[in-house]
Amino acid sequence: MYQELFSPGLSVDLPSLNLEVVLHYLQQWNLEAEQMQKGRFSATISSVHTPRIQLNDTIYSHGFMTRGEFPGNSIMIGYVKTNAKVVFQNRVLEINELVISTKGDEVDYISSAENEVFTITVEKKLFMQAFLDYFGEPFEIHQDKRRFFIKPHRLQFFLESINSWMTFLKANHHLLLSENKYDMAESEILRDIFSCLLIDQVLKERSGFKAEEARDLLHANVHERFDSVTLAKELGISQRQLQRVFKETYGISPKRYLLNLRINAVRKELLMADPRTATISSIALKYDFFDLNHFSKIYKTLFNELPSKTLHK
Repeated sequence: MYQELFSPGLSVDLPSLNLEVVLHYLQQWNLEAEQMQKGRFSATISSVHTPRIQLNDTIYSHGFMTRGEFPGNSIMIGYVKTNAKVVFQNRVLEINELVISTKGDEVDYISSAENEVFTITVEKKLFMQAFLDYFGEPFEIHQDKRRFFIKPHRLQFFLESINSWMTFLKANHHLLLSENKYDMAESEILRDIFSCLLIDQVLKERSGFKAEEARDLLHANVHERFDSVTLAKELGISQRQLQRVFKETYGISPKRYLLNLRINAVRKELLMADPRTATISSIALKYDFFDLNHFSKIYKTLFNELPSKTLHK
């Protein structure tokens, strides 16, 4: 008898979610998020559960950033389908790269445009045993020094397999009520995934200035008078080097990144504020926005609505 990680048979189909609802669901996993691309944001979430596996398919209409703690006692397999640049844990994902995160890893994901994220969250003991059975060696010898990829000729099968399993599980929960039947389904799901896996590229260490140092400083100074000049001085590098490395890594300038952080922070405060007593100007000032007209314009450009509408939601 094993301990269930998820509620078997539970399925979720949530189309056309706005930003606030998406943030609510992410908070259930102790995750925070910011919209990183202008326009009216929406997302579609679809997921299904066996006792020890969650299959999830989420489509984001715009660039999005998610950060937070990784849930314990599980391993998350992630693949992003997009034409945009994707950064995970401060490194740019390569074509067909698959991310496998374990306990202690931080969820730290940025996409610069529309993207579809497939995740398979697996109870740790099940994943480790299934990996050992399939590959004949423990997962631990790979996780620190290797990157994981989907074999190019197996990509279509990988995506179709996830969708097929989600459809099957949603329709046939009544046929899988016994532990043995769910156990067989879980084994087949992991076998399909492992059959697509390529583990032969060594992760290379970078030297010199690292863009995550600049990113951490921007997050730490979201409330302060801070700009690219100050940031470059703090890091002891030139502005030109800062701009080049940061944009190469994240696909966005440090200035724009900080601006997005601050606008998202204002939005979160507006949503929590009492419209009878709070003022937009006082909240905006906390994040270094002194020109209210200019702030309202860039706010509307990013979220497709004025701050006053957000405040009165």
